[in-house]
Formats: sequence, C-alpha cells, structure tokens
Amino acid sequence: MKKFTSLKGKAFLFLLFLSSLWFLNFAGRAMSSPVLPLIEDEFRIGHARASSIFIFQSLGYGVALFFSGFLSGIFGYKKSIVCSLIVSAFIFFCIPFVKVFSVLYLFSLVIGLATGIYLPAVIPLITGYYEEKVWGKSIAIHDSAASVGVFGVPIIALFLLDFFKWRGLFAFLGAVFVLAALIFYLLSDELKVGKAGRAALGHFIENKALWIMSVIWAFPASTSLGLYYIVPLFLTKELHLDIQRANTIFGISRVGGFSVAISVGFVIGRVSLKKMIASVLIISGGLTIFVALAGVRFIGIALFL
Repeated sequence: MKKFTSLKGKAFLFLLFLSSLWFLNFAGRAMSSPVLPLIEDEFRIGHARASSIFIFQSLGYGVALFFSGFLSGIFGYKKSIVCSLIVSAFIFFCIPFVKVFSVLYLFSLVIGLATGIYLPAVIPLITGYYEEKVWGKSIAIHDSAASVGVFGVPIIALFLLDFFKWRGLFAFLGAVFVLAALIFYLLSDELKVGKAGRAALGHFIENKALWIMSVIWAFPASTSLGLYYIVPLFLTKELHLDIQRANTIFGISRVGGFSVAISVGFVIGRVSLKKMIASVLIISGGLTIFVALAGVRFIGIALFL
C-alpha cells in the first residue's frame, strides 16, 4: 500500500470520508437522544426506563472497544468497519417495527457492540494509509467529526422529524449506513499488520498511568455524553419546552464544545497538562450543577458553558 505523504487531493478527500463514517458512528449512538421524549410518550414509560436504553448501549460500546482492537487485527480492519456499518444498519431497519419497549434494550446493546468496533479499527487504518508526519493532523481531523456530531445530531433530527416519524428516522439512518458501507468497501484496501507479542500487551496492561487516565476519563465522559443523551428528556419533561425548541437549544449549545475541541490543540503545549485536567474537571462539575439549577431562563447558557 502506497502511503499518502500529505493531506491534499485524494488523501484529504479519503480522510473526509473516514471522518464522515465517524460522524455516522456517533449519530447512530446519539440519534435516540433527540427523539427520546417521543419514544417515552409512545410507550408510556417513565424517564428512568426511557433513559436506561443508553446504559445497554454504553455497555455494548465499552465491551466492543475493549475487545475489538484484538479482533480487528485478526479479521482485518476493513472487514471490521464494514461489519460495524452493516450490523448497525440492520438494527436501525428493525427499530421501526418494535412494539414492546424492552426490545429496545437488546437493540441498544447490539448498536453499542457494532459501533464500538469502528474506532479501534479505523485508527490503524489511518496510520496505515498516511505517513507518520501527518498522523497528528489526520487523526485530529478525523476525531473532530464526533465534535461536529455533538451539536449536529439534534439539528439533523429536528430537520428529519419534519419528514418522518421517529421510527422512520431510524430507517433513514439505516439506509445511509448501508450506502456508507458500500462506498467504504469499494474505496478502501485491507491493511496487513504484524501481531503484537504477549510481552508488549502485558507491558501495556501493567502500565499504571493507563488505568489512572481511564478512571479520570470516566468522569468527564459521564458528565459529557452521559448527560448529553438525556438532556432533551430533561428539557421537554422537566422544563416543559416543546421538542423543537428543546433540540434547537440543545444543538446550538454544543457549538462551544466543538470550538474548544479544535482550539485546545493550539494551546495544549503551552500549559501544564496536570493543572489543565484538574481545572477542567472542577469547572465542569460546577457547571453541571448549574445545569440542574438554571431553570428555563438560563438553561441555554448553562448548557453552552
């Protein structure tokens, strides 16, 4: 495989396509969030039960992330990504036919498992397609797609709800996943890499810093994505906003996170990482409390901050 030496022409277009797959991956996991109030109303269930579908999704996603790095190296990174897209599409096509809410638990678990396969497979693919000197930029551009999804998914959902019921929205998403899988299969090549030895794996697992950072990461992830998934339910059911206004506020408020995700790369080498992480955790914790206390008047500001 001839590697791209710069991010120009075909190299940039292929990277944008991979970024779009990452955007779809996030959208597949997050699309239930903007329509959760509609799901709750249709199945006549409480907030806790409606939100619990994300527990199953996160469980599947976490398990897949942990194991797929090993499995992708065996079955192939290209095959793993195609499998992720096709399985996700199949579940999205099935969701419109759900009549019993409990079935969504199973589907959420499978969506988590399927989408969790993608990231550990695409990172080696990027490093295989691009020269080492452009790895930083390539991975940063690819990763920014999730930040775009954070504020884009509610807006997209709001737009699609003008044309589909919430069930049809998932069928549409399934069709997009199938198209993406077909294009990726035709455009990409399989990557062959050497297997890591047991000694290297053991050294990696025994690294204390890995586990410390994993525990620390669990907290911002829970206050970011954990709350992200249930905010539309909070806005509509607790603050009594209509779903259009709720998703508009929800989507626009996430623009701040997208801009910070990009700009932080320019300042991260000039500050103490330890102090920066500590400050972010403390400030985020305080602002999360502010979200709970803000009320209708200041909720948009609270979510933005």
